[in-house]
Amino acid sequence: MFSNRSLKIFPFLIQIIRSLSPISAQTCGSTDVFTRSDDELIFAQFPLQLANSIALFDGPASVSVAPTKTVNTITMTTEQLIYYNYFSASMYCPTTLETLSCCYCGHFNATVTEFAIFTNNELNTKALVTLHSSLREIVVSFRGSVTFMNWIMDLTLLPTQVSGVEIHTGFYLSLMSLYNEIVEEVGFLLLQNPGFHVVVNGHSLGAAMASVFIFQLTTLNQFPGTQYSLVTFGQPRTGNVGYADYMNALPIPMARVVARADIVPHIPPVSAFGVVDVLTGINYVHHTQEVWINGNVPPTFCSKNIYEDPTCSNSLGPLYSVLDHNQYFDADYSVCILVEGWLGIDFVTVEGFTPTNFIPPMPTVMQGFLTGLIQGGYQGALPSLG
Repeated sequence: MFSNRSLKIFPFLIQIIRSLSPISAQTCGSTDVFTRSDDELIFAQFPLQLANSIALFDGPASVSVAPTKTVNTITMTTEQLIYYNYFSASMYCPTTLETLSCCYCGHFNATVTEFAIFTNNELNTKALVTLHSSLREIVVSFRGSVTFMNWIMDLTLLPTQVSGVEIHTGFYLSLMSLYNEIVEEVGFLLLQNPGFHVVVNGHSLGAAMASVFIFQLTTLNQFPGTQYSLVTFGQPRTGNVGYADYMNALPIPMARVVARADIVPHIPPVSAFGVVDVLTGINYVHHTQEVWINGNVPPTFCSKNIYEDPTCSNSLGPLYSVLDHNQYFDADYSVCILVEGWLGIDFVTVEGFTPTNFIPPMPTVMQGFLTGLIQGGYQGALPSLG
């Protein structure tokens, strides 16, 4: 157990621990669904912001706040968004996902009649396909960034020309690393279960991959007559205006959920004072109606009439938060990353906190540093550094 002094040394870990109820294979700790970002509340105390706050991430307004063209997407319900968020959160559980016993899997595994997991070792991408016979539904879920290679893909900002539009090259390559296998699986399931609905979801990089997956399925008319839905969480900007126009014109249920001041939906920047578009030759802009978790119940369903509603999450710019990227509705995405990830240190023995399996531990030097820091403050961490 920890001393009081140790608890004060690592407040962000303790905050995670305290936010959790006892964890089993079927239940997860829950977060406050609509708590406003601490960053937002702190920054709200300062009346002066940057002179042109929209320009850094979300401008120019002539692009991001321009009127949309044809919008045929169908608004999804809050209940649907919360439900599919559990699929996206489960993708970060590297071991218990293999048996669908992960903490967030308990919200959907009772209806799963068949499932398959797909990975690509070169780009470190992962996807889950689940069949829900009683719901007449096939769900495709993509994992977000957890490895160095994922982050390399995130930072590959140059666009790729695909079917007449421009798509972020890193996101496109990440999706295509799994595309053939997933299409074969979905095709087999649709052959056995004609008329089933296909729902695609993901968080962060996985959200961008989910978006491009729907783009590919529909532009290639991969499964004629199939009904699709798309819901993303913390999705970065994925393509240009042409891409956004195409996605907005699809007559399918679609939602792009943004939690509080999450920074990821505001990158890549639309322009960044004219720097990004000059270097990449593209203005990235969002598609789909934003659903903003901003402290209200239910969340705010933003305008469909412009590409990015300036009264929703863009209104907080440029004071965005990395921490908000890990908490969507009542799911804390960091639970599986910390418990089943490489943070194999003794904080998991805290009373009421039951760990699941672990993947290989983090590097010895880093593990020694964090363990020493928790047990003995900064002085305890010094021996681990040699």
